[in-house]
Amino acid sequence: MPRATVDASLAGAPGVTAAGQGNIGLFAVDAKGDTYFAYTTDGQSFSAWGEFTGGVNSSVAAAWDGANLHAFAQGTDGNIYWAHAAPGERFGGSTSIGGKFQSGTPPAACSHKDGTVDVVAVGTDEKMYITSYDGGAWSTWSSASS
Repeated sequence: MPRATVDASLAGAPGVTAAGQGNIGLFAVDAKGDTYFAYTTDGQSFSAWGEFTGGVNSSVAAAWDGANLHAFAQGTDGNIYWAHAAPGERFGGSTSIGGKFQSGTPPAACSHKDGTVDVVAVGTDEKMYITSYDGGAWSTWSSASS
Protein backbone atom coordinates (compact mmCIF):
# COMPACT_ATOMS: atom_id res chain seq x y z
CA MET A 1 0.00 0.00 0.00
CA PRO A 2 1.51 3.40 -0.96
CA ARG A 3 2.05 5.94 1.82
CA ALA A 4 2.17 9.71 1.99
CA THR A 5 2.81 11.60 5.22
CA VAL A 6 2.65 15.33 5.89
CA ASP A 7 4.70 16.90 8.68
CA ALA A 8 2.02 19.30 9.91
CA SER A 9 -1.01 19.31 12.19
CA LEU A 10 -3.95 18.72 9.89
CA ALA A 11 -7.30 20.48 10.21
CA GLY A 12 -10.34 18.65 8.90
CA ALA A 13 -10.61 15.62 6.69
CA PRO A 14 -8.22 14.96 3.80
CA GLY A 15 -9.43 15.01 0.20
CA VAL A 16 -8.66 12.34 -2.37
CA THR A 17 -9.45 11.75 -6.03
CA ALA A 18 -8.57 8.99 -8.45
CA ALA A 19 -7.25 10.25 -11.76
CA GLY A 20 -7.28 7.24 -14.03
CA GLN A 21 -5.40 4.00 -13.48
CA GLY A 22 -2.63 4.44 -10.89
CA ASN A 23 -3.10 8.21 -10.55
CA ILE A 24 -4.21 9.35 -7.09
CA GLY A 25 -4.25 12.88 -5.72
CA LEU A 26 -4.27 13.55 -1.95
CA PHE A 27 -5.13 16.94 -0.43
CA ALA A 28 -4.83 18.21 3.13
CA VAL A 29 -5.19 21.49 5.04
CA ASP A 30 -2.97 22.23 8.02
CA ALA A 31 -3.93 24.10 11.19
CA LYS A 32 -2.63 27.39 9.67
CA GLY A 33 -4.97 27.09 6.65
CA ASP A 34 -2.26 26.12 4.15
CA THR A 35 -3.26 23.51 1.56
CA TYR A 36 -0.99 20.65 0.49
CA PHE A 37 -1.10 17.95 -2.16
CA ALA A 38 0.75 14.74 -2.94
CA TYR A 39 0.23 12.42 -5.87
CA THR A 40 1.19 9.11 -7.37
CA THR A 41 1.18 8.31 -11.09
CA ASP A 42 2.10 4.66 -10.66
CA GLY A 43 -0.10 3.73 -7.69
CA GLN A 44 3.03 2.84 -5.71
CA SER A 45 5.02 5.85 -4.52
CA PHE A 46 3.78 9.32 -3.61
CA SER A 47 5.50 12.59 -4.38
CA ALA A 48 6.70 14.90 -1.64
CA TRP A 49 3.93 17.14 -0.31
CA GLY A 50 3.66 20.47 -2.11
CA GLU A 51 1.85 23.60 -0.92
CA PHE A 52 -0.47 25.35 -3.36
CA THR A 53 -2.55 27.89 -1.46
CA GLY A 54 -3.13 29.39 1.97
CA GLY A 55 -5.99 31.11 3.76
CA VAL A 56 -8.29 28.08 3.73
CA ASN A 57 -10.84 27.31 6.44
CA SER A 58 -12.33 24.04 5.18
CA SER A 59 -11.34 20.59 4.04
CA VAL A 60 -10.47 20.13 0.36
CA ALA A 61 -12.88 18.60 -2.15
CA ALA A 62 -11.32 17.06 -5.25
CA ALA A 63 -12.43 15.81 -8.67
CA TRP A 64 -10.80 14.41 -11.82
CA ASP A 65 -12.21 15.49 -15.21
CA GLY A 66 -10.29 13.04 -17.38
CA ALA A 67 -7.37 15.42 -17.97
CA ASN A 68 -6.82 17.41 -14.76
CA LEU A 69 -7.08 17.11 -11.00
CA HIS A 70 -9.27 19.86 -9.52
CA ALA A 71 -9.14 20.92 -5.86
CA PHE A 72 -11.62 23.18 -4.04
CA ALA A 73 -11.67 24.74 -0.57
CA GLN A 74 -13.37 27.62 1.18
CA GLY A 75 -11.19 30.64 1.87
CA THR A 76 -11.30 32.71 5.02
CA ASP A 77 -13.24 35.33 2.99
CA GLY A 78 -16.10 32.84 2.39
CA ASN A 79 -15.34 32.34 -1.33
CA ILE A 80 -14.64 28.94 -2.88
CA TYR A 81 -11.13 28.64 -4.35
CA TRP A 82 -10.08 26.33 -7.18
CA ALA A 83 -6.73 24.97 -8.31
CA HIS A 84 -6.04 22.40 -11.01
CA ALA A 85 -3.17 20.46 -12.57
CA ALA A 86 -2.53 17.48 -14.80
CA PRO A 87 -1.57 14.29 -12.92
CA GLY A 88 2.07 14.37 -11.90
CA GLU A 89 2.32 18.16 -12.29
CA ARG A 90 2.47 20.77 -9.54
CA PHE A 91 -0.56 22.93 -8.82
CA GLY A 92 -0.23 26.63 -9.46
CA GLY A 93 -1.99 29.16 -7.27
CA SER A 94 -5.70 29.09 -6.61
CA THR A 95 -8.44 31.20 -8.18
CA SER A 96 -11.69 32.31 -6.56
CA ILE A 97 -14.79 30.94 -8.24
CA GLY A 98 -16.86 33.31 -6.13
CA GLY A 99 -19.78 32.96 -3.82
CA LYS A 100 -20.19 33.68 -0.12
CA PHE A 101 -20.55 30.48 1.83
CA GLN A 102 -21.15 29.38 5.38
CA SER A 103 -17.92 29.61 7.33
CA GLY A 104 -16.05 26.35 7.78
CA THR A 105 -18.44 24.35 5.59
CA PRO A 106 -16.38 22.43 3.01
CA PRO A 107 -17.49 22.27 -0.62
CA ALA A 108 -18.17 18.97 -2.38
CA ALA A 109 -17.10 18.18 -5.95
CA CYS A 110 -17.76 15.57 -8.60
CA SER A 111 -17.11 15.09 -12.30
CA HIS A 112 -19.23 13.75 -15.13
CA LYS A 113 -18.31 11.36 -17.94
CA ASP A 114 -18.12 14.34 -20.35
CA GLY A 115 -15.50 16.06 -18.14
CA THR A 116 -17.82 18.64 -16.56
CA VAL A 117 -16.94 19.34 -12.91
CA ASP A 118 -19.64 20.34 -10.40
CA VAL A 119 -19.02 22.05 -7.06
CA VAL A 120 -21.67 22.27 -4.36
CA ALA A 121 -21.47 24.47 -1.25
CA VAL A 122 -23.73 25.75 1.54
CA GLY A 123 -24.51 29.48 1.37
CA THR A 124 -24.71 31.89 4.27
CA ASP A 125 -28.52 31.51 3.93
CA GLU A 126 -28.06 27.75 4.67
CA LYS A 127 -29.19 26.79 1.14
CA MET A 128 -27.19 24.59 -1.20
CA TYR A 129 -25.62 26.18 -4.30
CA ILE A 130 -24.01 24.60 -7.36
CA THR A 131 -21.67 25.73 -10.13
CA SER A 132 -20.25 23.79 -13.08
CA TYR A 133 -17.02 23.96 -15.07
CA ASP A 134 -17.18 22.85 -18.71
CA GLY A 135 -13.45 22.97 -19.34
CA GLY A 136 -13.53 26.61 -20.36
CA ALA A 137 -15.64 28.61 -17.92
CA TRP A 138 -17.55 28.37 -14.65
CA SER A 139 -21.32 28.77 -14.62
CA THR A 140 -22.98 31.24 -12.28
CA TRP A 141 -23.71 29.83 -8.81
CA SER A 142 -27.36 28.77 -8.67
CA SER A 143 -29.57 27.42 -5.92
CA ALA A 144 -29.77 23.65 -5.70
CA SER A 145 -32.32 23.87 -2.87
CA SER A 146 -36.05 23.74 -3.38
